[in-house]
Amino acid sequence: MIRNAGRGFLAALLLSSTTIGAPPEARDTLRIVTIQPPGPVTRGVEVEFVIDVDVTLATEDEALLHLGFNTDDPNRFRMIEYWSIRRGTERVTYKAKVVPPDWGKRGQFAVVVNIGPKEPGVRWSPKTHDRRVIEVTP
Repeated sequence: MIRNAGRGFLAALLLSSTTIGAPPEARDTLRIVTIQPPGPVTRGVEVEFVIDVDVTLATEDEALLHLGFNTDDPNRFRMIEYWSIRRGTERVTYKAKVVPPDWGKRGQFAVVVNIGPKEPGVRWSPKTHDRRVIEVTP
């Protein structure tokens, strides 16, 4: 038994015990599950990719899931497809045709998916994202 612990200790003990077992804060998640073809792909030759994404929207009732590739610049992604998603968990399958570049020492060819607001006029700010490198051969 602890004696003379004081009121501060008791308050800290009570506060810490109330957070045990509390539900985690809701958050949006996504993960690229598969990419077909997975690579390597040939530089300069158009490829149709099929990309499966598992997504959970927990912070909003609706949002947009965007898909993009860094075809124009190794450090910037051009978003080429989007999918409207609703609160909950789902798998989204994208089909997209792109011409893969070989960025050499400047970077790697990659695909990115992200979740952002659906409301028109709202500044686009991704809530979460996933990025995968796709190997390119000359």
